[in-house]
Amino acid sequence: MTARIALISLWASGCTAIQADAPLAEPPATSATPSADPLWRSELTLEVSPAFPGATVEFEVLGAGAGEEVYIARSGARTGAGPCLGTMDGLCLDLRSPLTVQASGTVEADGVYRVSQTLPWSVSVGSDIYFQAVLVRGDTGFDWLKSEVAEVEVIETPRSASDLRAGDLVITEIMVRPAAVASEAGEWFEVYNPNSKGVDLDGLMLSTATATVVVDETVVIPGRGVAVLASHGSIAANGGIDVDYAYGSLPLDDLWGELQLWNGGTLVDGVAWDDGTEFEDVAGASKYLDGNIVDADRNDLGEHWCTSDKTYASGDYGTPGVRNNGCGPVLEFTGVLTDLRLSELGGWRRCFKGTYANSKDLDVIAANCDGSHLLLTCRKKDDTVLTVAAYAGREHVLYDTDTSNITHRANGVEWYFDQSWSWGFADEGSTVYRNSCDTESGDAEQRLCWHTSASRVTGGWRCGSTTSLNSSSDWERLVYTADL
Repeated sequence: MTARIALISLWASGCTAIQADAPLAEPPATSATPSADPLWRSELTLEVSPAFPGATVEFEVLGAGAGEEVYIARSGARTGAGPCLGTMDGLCLDLRSPLTVQASGTVEADGVYRVSQTLPWSVSVGSDIYFQAVLVRGDTGFDWLKSEVAEVEVIETPRSASDLRAGDLVITEIMVRPAAVASEAGEWFEVYNPNSKGVDLDGLMLSTATATVVVDETVVIPGRGVAVLASHGSIAANGGIDVDYAYGSLPLDDLWGELQLWNGGTLVDGVAWDDGTEFEDVAGASKYLDGNIVDADRNDLGEHWCTSDKTYASGDYGTPGVRNNGCGPVLEFTGVLTDLRLSELGGWRRCFKGTYANSKDLDVIAANCDGSHLLLTCRKKDDTVLTVAAYAGREHVLYDTDTSNITHRANGVEWYFDQSWSWGFADEGSTVYRNSCDTESGDAEQRLCWHTSASRVTGGWRCGSTTSLNSSSDWERLVYTADL
């Protein structure tokens, strides 16, 4: 097959560089016609494993036919107007020149092209690499497919599984009784990394009462991120979940089961469930750990586990790969509430807590608070009653109003936000005076304002009618998140 793709020099050594727009030799004319293969003009998907200096990066391309040629292009930037190859029926890449051909090869019998390459140790942590897969069918480029661009951030070299101690991983969700697919294909569990640095699970031992499996490939859980491990890696077979590692045969008992994570002789975390007496047992629904109690000791107790009520692809219930809400229904309300008891929040998950004397990077808060809705609140330190609270969709709570006194109205609340001025709210219809926090005194008990500076939440300033909290360690500000 003559693939006329000008994707520039291979990452690995020994390849000749060419220009992205270099003229390409015309292949002989053929009478190529669309393939009878049902995948013709189907969707091409590129998956890339985590990248860090010295890592073996795994590439998988899905959507091509067995025996076809696939190319993976690489660039340091993406663009909506990349190089176009006019002789190939309008193929335009979405990467910026100069490009390199990261890899190329033949699709295997199962319809997947797989390749592994080692990332140089010299690559900079924090830099981004962009990849795009391309398939050309027919010698004349009669038809082609390209994947979406895969953006990969080079992360810090993660901790090894051999370094893990008790509590360094937390089991946060378990599906033991899938209903939409067979148990042997649809069982899965979720693991959370509570630390700021990533963890590579390669070498971690997974154990139940009847079987043991050792993770045998790189599986990186980012700092404060999750990974989904499942019996089957195929989306078609496992109920439609995106799996980070397929462990094969590790049966999860429906009743009186247990699951443990081991680093050699060190138990990193374990959960044992019963017949439904303490751990709820519902066919077709996962058990999940309350998102406000993510702890390797407290997940031992059934009272901290809930039954999922959100569906995923197969129709079963669970949230694989998504941080858990709190237990119970999410409290919904309009406008500003005062004197709200913590116990009434239900499924809201706390994603930020700090005193009015502390500061925090806004990007970190936004990353941790990843639900569709955000709730801002404050209280006297460790109080069980929240002084004032309001919520809205995250796009409204984070809507940039600049430094003016003009607010953004959503869910019966006047919101304002600027990364270097202030962040807060007032009740619907109220005016604000931001200097830089809101100093208006009308309806004071329904106002909240935090100073911001250089993309950080900084000290102060008000929690309801209590103001001048710039250096207070006696008052706390909190952000909760939920998917509504």
